[in-house]
Amino acid sequence: MGVPAAGAGAQEVCGGVVVVVDFGELDGLETGCAADPADGLDALAQAGFAVTEVAAIRGMVCSIDALPATDCGASPPADAYWSYWHANAGDEEWTYSMVGGADATPDAGDFEGWAFGDGSAPPAVAPPTPRPTPLRRSRIRAGRRTRGSSPWPRSP
Repeated sequence: MGVPAAGAGAQEVCGGVVVVVDFGELDGLETGCAADPADGLDALAQAGFAVTEVAAIRGMVCSIDALPATDCGASPPADAYWSYWHANAGDEEWTYSMVGGADATPDAGDFEGWAFGDGSAPPAVAPPTPRPTPLRRSRIRAGRRTRGSSPWPRSP
């Protein structure tokens, strides 16, 4: 069943992987769709996000859409990095990924999540059930949503 993407007017369906990026206080929350990603980093790129990796650590993300605006050096600080989360189709909660984005293999229907911070909290929106699947990237700006609320429409 297709559910509109948060903030999108079209009722379009993603047959691939839904990508959720929680910029936190940097810039709010955005979602996108990756049609057939080879890995987690490819999912970010296919969903329309610009990704910069940490040069010294394969698969570790330094910035998404140029945020944060910093040079990560050998590694970003432990209290300010992009943590990587995953939810398989049907999961109701995020799971912290034990592998980096370059080593993950998301399947159609899965959710890929990225959250900026100290790594203790997943994206501020739970993977919904049933899964809404946005086709286009959508944006929920900081201040336009309440932390912990879901941008996804509720099922009847």
